[in-house]
Amino acid sequence: SDLTPIQRAVPIEAEGIVGTLNSLLERVSRRISSKDEFISNAAHQLRNPIAGVLALAEAVQNAHTPKATSQRSKELVLAARDEAHLANQLMSFERARGSDTDRTGQEFDLIDLAHDTVQRFRQQHTHALSEIELAVHLPDTPVIVFGDKLMLEEALLNILTNALVHGGSNLSKIAVKLVLRQRDAVLTISDDGAGIAPDQHERAMSRFGQTNAGPGSGLGLPIAVRVAQNHGGSLSFADYYPGLSVILTVQSYRRDHQQDQAI
Repeated sequence: SDLTPIQRAVPIEAEGIVGTLNSLLERVSRRISSKDEFISNAAHQLRNPIAGVLALAEAVQNAHTPKATSQRSKELVLAARDEAHLANQLMSFERARGSDTDRTGQEFDLIDLAHDTVQRFRQQHTHALSEIELAVHLPDTPVIVFGDKLMLEEALLNILTNALVHGGSNLSKIAVKLVLRQRDAVLTISDDGAGIAPDQHERAMSRFGQTNAGPGSGLGLPIAVRVAQNHGGSLSFADYYPGLSVILTVQSYRRDHQQDQAI
């Protein structure tokens, strides 16, 4: 149970072993702290929604008329869906934070991923997108990246959903653009909605941070930030008046893969 690094003097022959052991102890300690933090976050974020679902279930049970039962059942289903979404987001955030793309990654075409994710987004929000233009601009040649395909899909889907949910009543267009800049693949998701004030950018990308009182878990953008970092890139905001542009950057090629090809 004691993960304190060994700091006492040791014979020179043992310094390498002790150094390796201390490195291992530090990694184990960080992982345990990460898990403890996740459990604390999950307990804090799920407590109130679970109580709400329970209250609605009791309301259904105690309804006195079929009409009241039907109405309260609909509310219960919606609350349960929100709870399931929050739980999935929590798991996605933890997975993104602990992802090891060097060990578990694969090569794939980012163009195919962007196209498939946009189609999935269309299917999930058919009604909401009926009056919103969804434009997609993708290169003609493949853009190969190395990493976690599922997590990149999750990141892009979160950004698109965030634009739709928080775009406001004036939202009329969402655009997805992919370009290749030297070693980086740059995905830009722009919308003409409400946007995010510059002084709220940091808050929007922080865990459970929300810039308004709208729906959502406050984890969509933080997941995308972590996924971008795991792929050697970043996530940032740019002015797109009116609205906002979210720029997701990842490395287009794996370094050691390029070196292997050169050799």
